[in-house]
Amino acid sequence: MIVNFSDVKFSYSSLKEKPVIDILNWSIPQGTKYFIYGGSGSGKSTLLNLLCGLKHPQNGSIEVLGQKLELMSNRQIDRFRAKNIGYIFQQFNLLNYFNAIENVQLAVTFSTSHRQSINASRITDLLVELGLAKTDIFKPVEELSVGQQQRVGIARALINKPKLLIADEPTSSLDESMRDQFLSTLIAMCDENKTTLVFVSHDKSLKKHFDIVKSLDEFNKQNGMANVY
Repeated sequence: MIVNFSDVKFSYSSLKEKPVIDILNWSIPQGTKYFIYGGSGSGKSTLLNLLCGLKHPQNGSIEVLGQKLELMSNRQIDRFRAKNIGYIFQQFNLLNYFNAIENVQLAVTFSTSHRQSINASRITDLLVELGLAKTDIFKPVEELSVGQQQRVGIARALINKPKLLIADEPTSSLDESMRDQFLSTLIAMCDENKTTLVFVSHDKSLKKHFDIVKSLDEFNKQNGMANVY
């Protein structure tokens, strides 16, 4: 298993009596394309932040790639995340005045183990493979379409060949045609790199693309399901 949650509880300070996340056991098999759906405010982003160490639970253990996050310092978690975890954000979080290559290079900068092996040529090859024209690679990303910006976001998340890729509602602003194209590209790249994918969305119609599908409500003990695989 690439991920294991054990008796994990997380509450925001104003809601200590009602945990947002309350998971007895949850595991993700390596290489899986895992889809989690739930409504706005249900805790999807909180779960992902726990999964990559951006938030820390008040109780329990989170193990990712054999490492227990609660035993690591913030600096160790930052290094671990940069080396092993890719993240595709809902709003892409690109720097508008940087071009595509420069945005992807930011991910390489944060990963000390990849700085020497990844250069502009390799980044260009990945962007072209993802469907970005060479004439667009050197434009500020603010001049690119939403679909092109998405490809830059995928490239940034995949450039370090992460073992785990997290996607937080990246298709929410897309029409159906562009959404399906995005998912096909993303899943193909995950298969090519043997990357485990955890994808969250409010849109249940996306579930056909994934190996395992779960509602976030199933995760929490108070909703009647203590173990989720």
